[in-house]
Amino acid sequence: MEQEALHDQIEAYLAGRLSDQERALFEQQLADQPELAAEVALHRGLARLLSDGEKLAFRQSLAAIAQSLPSPGAQATWKKLRLLGWSALVLLILAVLGWWQFRPAAVVKPSIRQAPTLPATDTAAELPPSLPPAPQELPVPPAAPVPVPAPVKKPSPQAFAPNPALEAEMATAGDPYYTIQDTHLEVVATGKAAKFRLTFQALLLTALEPPVLVWSIRSNKPPAGEEKMSITIQPELLEIESNVRAFALKKAYRLAVDTVATLSPGLYYVRLQVPGQEKPLWMQPYQVVE
Repeated sequence: MEQEALHDQIEAYLAGRLSDQERALFEQQLADQPELAAEVALHRGLARLLSDGEKLAFRQSLAAIAQSLPSPGAQATWKKLRLLGWSALVLLILAVLGWWQFRPAAVVKPSIRQAPTLPATDTAAELPPSLPPAPQELPVPPAAPVPVPAPVKKPSPQAFAPNPALEAEMATAGDPYYTIQDTHLEVVATGKAAKFRLTFQALLLTALEPPVLVWSIRSNKPPAGEEKMSITIQPELLEIESNVRAFALKKAYRLAVDTVATLSPGLYYVRLQVPGQEKPLWMQPYQVVE
């Protein structure tokens, strides 16, 4: 009965039916008793190979043998026999599985069946009197010509040549009452032919009331360039601490342009000026490329 109770406890441990306290106590016994640990490992291996009915029958047969050995020496002999019995059963099951896995394939001999004999017939009488003519092959149309892309027209070197008159005008740009600084010009292709998006930002510093300014683009075409576009800019006072404290000092104004223009590759001059004055406040060249 003691061995059967031990088997029940091992199976309850493997099935997860022990409480947390019972499980902790049993695992402590496993750590202290190598024989118990070996028997648990044996039970775990057999549980994977046998069904519940087979385990019950095998355990009952082992219990019957244990009852027939009441003496301590017989009990020790029984423990050895029980371990040997479990080991033999495992080896037997593994041997059967190995034979089943690697058994020779059965050779199936093909059966030879004699084709039935067909009655002789007059094949000439069954054929049509004349066969239809073979279909004529249709003419293959000629392959469509592969379109050859037109050569890309490169701009002439004159398109990027500096304009002397505009270069001289750029050298005189500036005004003591209006200061232009922190300029930034960006030209980005829109994906359409010769269409570019132009973004311009700058700061205007002045102690005077700022006038409306004119922002324009001129090409380098001789003699004095050709105006491509012109936009008026209203300076916007920045809300910064220096502007609040400034009275007779210069204040900062924001200048911004965001537009789309049609431009071909070449050299252009961007200008800022006060309307009615020929001298620009600021001027800078810019190259537009495809």
